Amino acid sequence: MGSDQVSAQDRNPDEVTASMRPAHVYARIPAEQHTELISALHGPWRTATRMMIVVLSAVGWLAAEIADLLHYDPATVRRWIARHQTEGPTGPAAGLPRKGSPRLGERIHRLLQTPKAWTTARLWRAFGRPKISLTTSANKPAGHDPD
Repeated sequence: MGSDQVSAQDRNPDEVTASMRPAHVYARIPAEQHTELISALHGPWRTATRMMIVVLSAVGWLAAEIADLLHYDPATVRRWIARHQTEGPTGPAAGLPRKGSPRLGERIHRLLQTPKAWTTARLWRAFGRPKISLTTSANKPAGHDPD
């Protein structure tokens, strides 16, 4: 150990020790990766993003500041903060309500009992083209338990 270094046991606990680490460290990412990260925050990671909106708001950030940081519209940020206030922690994570009536799964199950080469598009047409996506109508039977 050099003459200017002091061992941990010889230090005064009230003494402030300067570190050789830089005061600020910034991530350096290419523009393409930045775009991918922002897209992820609006896509698969949006639940975490909504939680961050609430946390940042709780520590005093303005909706406009949060919106700028996360690339959202300030009205969207205010909406998620309001949903958190009214619905609690599961509000922002819950997303939009499912479309289609609760009986839709039963109706699809009954149709599937009819012998026919059912496709998602045929089911959708058989229901009179409801205001749900073909994907939703295809996934409904999976969550339906007819017994």
